[in-house]
Amino acid sequence: MAKRPAPTAGSNHFACNVGLSFVAATVAETVTFPLDSTKVWLQIRKGSKQVNLNSVSRSNFGQVLQRTVYKAFNNGGVSSFYQGLPVALARVGMSTAAVVSLYGPIHNSFPDSWSPTVTKLLASSLVAITINGVLTPLEVIKTRLQADGRKDLSNRRYLSSFNSIWTFYERNGIRAFWTGGVPTFYRAGLWWAAGIYTYDSCKQELIHRYGFADSPPVHLMSSTFSGIVATIVSHPADVIKTRIQDQSLIEPRYRGAFDCAVRLFKKEGPVGFYRGLLPRYARLGPWQLIFWGVYEQLSLLFTGDSF
Repeated sequence: MAKRPAPTAGSNHFACNVGLSFVAATVAETVTFPLDSTKVWLQIRKGSKQVNLNSVSRSNFGQVLQRTVYKAFNNGGVSSFYQGLPVALARVGMSTAAVVSLYGPIHNSFPDSWSPTVTKLLASSLVAITINGVLTPLEVIKTRLQADGRKDLSNRRYLSSFNSIWTFYERNGIRAFWTGGVPTFYRAGLWWAAGIYTYDSCKQELIHRYGFADSPPVHLMSSTFSGIVATIVSHPADVIKTRIQDQSLIEPRYRGAFDCAVRLFKKEGPVGFYRGLLPRYARLGPWQLIFWGVYEQLSLLFTGDSF
């Protein structure tokens, strides 16, 4: 497959691309954030309340999901589901803008002799790992704020997004902001490598091989398939990241990502790595649809080009 054509408007096009991808990402994040909070609550259930996904039936899972959602709503109302949203918008806006905007230039910079599959995977994963490494502190704070969302107001650790950053720093120091950094890198790299590669490849196949126009139906089909692949590939790293970032830093349950993975496997088996998969896909599937739909239309409107 040939390389994607370069943008037609130089630096102005790049700056516009950054802004449009940031806007599209924040729209998608706001709409789907309650589902992300639900996913976090399911992933951090502890002790006797933990779901054994090896034997749980669909009806039992539905009951667990219902109890989880009801507890959060009963403790804090609708606002419980949006605990940590400002931090999430800052993180996802910046990370998405960086990955989407730099994907094309980096992809086009590789030698023509390299495999298109390799260059696409490298272009998306390298940027994703780098930018999410820088933004790991926001992911840590967002996860802890979300975990607080299901607690009674009097038992929450943080009063607000700003308060959470300062309180977390006072209690744990600067290095603690990179807690769970390794699985965060893995998740980001896997998510974007699978997501952008799948979206780009599916879209190009539909257009060039099957003769579809570059239109919303193609964006819909490509983003749907992209969401499925990216969620499945990156979910084990997401489970490990969530558990490490929510644990007590004074008496941590896990020594690191590898220790968490080993203990999770011994206790729950391979299926444990996919705890909260359905709520996460219920969030990331629509996220992909909304993001790519909004981004593609804004890009065509303001620049005349699509992704």
